[in-house]
Amino acid sequence: MPPTRRTTTLRKLGVACAVFVIAMGAAEVLLRLLPVSADGGGALAASSAVKRAEFSARYASGKPTLLTRGHVFDAQLGWTPKPGIRDFKGIGTTRVSTNSSGMRGAAEVALEPTPGVTRVVCVGDSFTFGNDTPDAKVWTQRLEDKLKDCEVLNLGVSGYGVDQAALRLESTGLEFAPDVVIWTIFQGDLERSMHAFTFAAKPLFRLQDGELVLGGVPVPGPDDLEVLVAEERVATSRSALWTWITARLETPQEAARLALNRAIVAREVRRVDEAGARLIIVALGSAKPQPFRANHLAVLAWADELGYEAVDIESVWKGLKSHPFQPSGHLTAAANDALAAELALRLKTKPQ
Repeated sequence: MPPTRRTTTLRKLGVACAVFVIAMGAAEVLLRLLPVSADGGGALAASSAVKRAEFSARYASGKPTLLTRGHVFDAQLGWTPKPGIRDFKGIGTTRVSTNSSGMRGAAEVALEPTPGVTRVVCVGDSFTFGNDTPDAKVWTQRLEDKLKDCEVLNLGVSGYGVDQAALRLESTGLEFAPDVVIWTIFQGDLERSMHAFTFAAKPLFRLQDGELVLGGVPVPGPDDLEVLVAEERVATSRSALWTWITARLETPQEAARLALNRAIVAREVRRVDEAGARLIIVALGSAKPQPFRANHLAVLAWADELGYEAVDIESVWKGLKSHPFQPSGHLTAAANDALAAELALRLKTKPQ
């Protein structure tokens, strides 16, 4: 008896299902064999692996890397500015200086504050350090220039994520007994917190049962990056294929990114409050459309939830007659000055 049309259709459907199952099984096996990134919530570590390979190759061959261009390895933070550099052209496009503590600018700072002088500690990424901007025109220096009896310490570090800036505040910034802490958070800084390797190896927070757990410390040095490969091949009880798919969906990625960074910011709100200091967080936007617009809005929204003062950089730009960003993406001298003016106004006003 010849097969009916229905029988033929069912056979074809069965073959298609079998092929699909086999393909999914092969993909599952392949994904379990490949390195899986612990820092991306289970995503493939292709991007991190490429960055590590490029970094290692350049470092081994003596070519410039972040750790040879004005920065030094730090086992707790990943990297910090090299102390005591003068007129160094290797961090951005402009010559920069640091003091003996690795702070931006040549001026030395005593650990103990001067009586009667307001001490302001600033942390963040390259927007705080002042890439592509001369020492005298970085907003931290301009802020000090605009205020009487005020000392501003610039602890910004190029390439830092929210996590590294927070750890630098804890390990160094609060030791200088600040009256005020100013923290600039760029949209992309929240993304950096999700990775164990960005411009070099770095520490990595994870949320476990709602609590922050710090991993990756001590950070592997440039000669020991192979240890990250073993750490990234994480075991998982769920499907590696499903992990790979969900890691690429924006909603779960965004939720995880915001939850982790909110917890880090909340931790620093407590630390600063315990130190008796005032916390101001500047939410930094960008000249170009950003894939992390939600990050900018989240930093502003957390202010009321967590109890800190927030400055929306976009409101500052409204008074500028020129474009606030250089071609490199960092602030112009005019934008640095405008930010300093806004912060000076804030500091002259007592918090509500």
